[in-house]
Amino acid sequence: MHMLLSLQRQMAWLINSAALVLLCYLAAHWTWNLLSPKQVSLQPKQTLPLQPRESGVAAYHIFGGGRTDAALPPGIKLDGVFAPKGGMPGAAIFNEAGKGNRVVLVNDQVSPGFVLEQVAGDHVVLGHGGATLTLKLESIAPELDIGSK
Repeated sequence: MHMLLSLQRQMAWLINSAALVLLCYLAAHWTWNLLSPKQVSLQPKQTLPLQPRESGVAAYHIFGGGRTDAALPPGIKLDGVFAPKGGMPGAAIFNEAGKGNRVVLVNDQVSPGFVLEQVAGDHVVLGHGGATLTLKLESIAPELDIGSK
């Protein structure tokens, strides 16, 4: 009789442990699926031409002569972007001569006076004293879908 109770306790412990492991696995699985970032577009390292963009009132020079759009300081170039889909803010990778690569988040400063305003899969927009610069990525490789669900 005593051995039968011991065997029942061992079986109950084994079943409870298996249920706990299954519950932990399911919680981790669904947490990962719900909180992981959506599909991301990765672009390889490239050199990009500067393309100034004017919009709104500034494009019509209503308050005086035309302004000249500033160019990025020499030695700084765009190496890549991280542009998550679904409205999440992105980041860009800039290379500064002699200092290596640096990740810059949206609304952070790229260089003194230059602020990263927007990141898309194929370009970034920088702001500088009211002017904007659009840096486009050249597509030299196909887009990768590494986060499909």
